[in-house]
Amino acid sequence: MMIFQFRLETSLRISKQMMEAAQGVLAEAIRELQKLSEKKSIVNNQYIEVIERQKKACLREPHQLNDWQRFSSRQKKQLDELETLEKEQEITVAKQREEVIRLRVEHEKYNKLKEKQYQAFLREELRKEQKVIDEISQRSAGIKVREVLS
Repeated sequence: MMIFQFRLETSLRISKQMMEAAQGVLAEAIRELQKLSEKKSIVNNQYIEVIERQKKACLREPHQLNDWQRFSSRQKKQLDELETLEKEQEITVAKQREEVIRLRVEHEKYNKLKEKQYQAFLREELRKEQKVIDEISQRSAGIKVREVLS
């Protein structure tokens, strides 16, 4: 019996490596998105606190109001920047997910092709074995017929 060799084994291996690399990039992009979300949440809480202090300053400490307004303005700017970065990162994550899916589909195509070729190989091997068995049977039958005739 011959040994099965998939002619596209290298392509299969490369597709698997590319898929795994893309999954790693996706995982990193997701981690980065989580970090941005956490940082945005912290800054948002700080911004809310600053707004509350600004309100108190209006009522109790009007001389500090200008400082609180500048601080709240910086916090709002930082929050806006983080929101922009978060949206960009969400787009990056979505694109990377699509890439992982595309590479997974490609890898599965190679796997299915390999399985089909392996099944065809097995059928061919069985056909060869059956042919050998049939020849042996015919020879055995021929020898028995000669023995009977002699």
